[in-house]
Amino acid sequence: MGSTAFLILCGCIYLLYKYRQFSEAEKARRAEEAELAELERQREAEAAKLTESMEVSRAAEIINESSDLVDFSSNPATRLGRLELIISRAQYILSKYPHRTEFRDPLEKALAYRVPLHNKIIEDSVQKCMDKARAARTITGKMNSAAKALEILREALDNEYADKVKVKKSARTVRFFMYQEELKNITTKAEKFEFKANYKKALDAYQDALFFLKQEDIGEPQQADDIQRIEKKIEEMRERINAPKVGEKK
Repeated sequence: MGSTAFLILCGCIYLLYKYRQFSEAEKARRAEEAELAELERQREAEAAKLTESMEVSRAAEIINESSDLVDFSSNPATRLGRLELIISRAQYILSKYPHRTEFRDPLEKALAYRVPLHNKIIEDSVQKCMDKARAARTITGKMNSAAKALEILREALDNEYADKVKVKKSARTVRFFMYQEELKNITTKAEKFEFKANYKKALDAYQDALFFLKQEDIGEPQQADDIQRIEKKIEEMRERINAPKVGEKK
């Protein structure tokens, strides 16, 4: 073998050796990169798992606390707000972690309770105002409390969860109460004047009652009967005013 060939052979052997060194180093580098990538993936998975655990735990805590407030709080706004919080937290968890099926039951229950709770709160709030109206000793107190009940019912008409049929029926009941109390207040004054034989003032009071009756339209059959009754009292007062006094010649 010539010297040139020998040198070429040595060069090839050297290149092969270097190539093997490079291959081993590249293989080791890639293995290290793969290991680092796996470690990063594991860290991300653990972080995601920890985040999920924390969010789920906090959501469960909020839902449990809110459930108690929905059932036992005396503040209507708190009850409604907490019910919506239950719904929003459960929906969030289920949208982010669909496998967390334990949140489906509280969500379904909260959604089912939404309409009954809204209507119960409206009913209780109106009842509270009407109890106060019935207990009031003055006509002003009665009217003010009843007016608050009407305002609650007017707002309820814009509530998407309110039973509009019940709301309108309750509003008619409240308006009829106000009508009856206002009429009773006026006619009581007239009856007092009549009892004292002050028929002119009694006539004025009954006329005030008639004016009130014809201004108010409550849509109840009793209104026509009340108008007829007051008109008879007005005619009676006029007859008494025009009747000759005792000892007076006709």
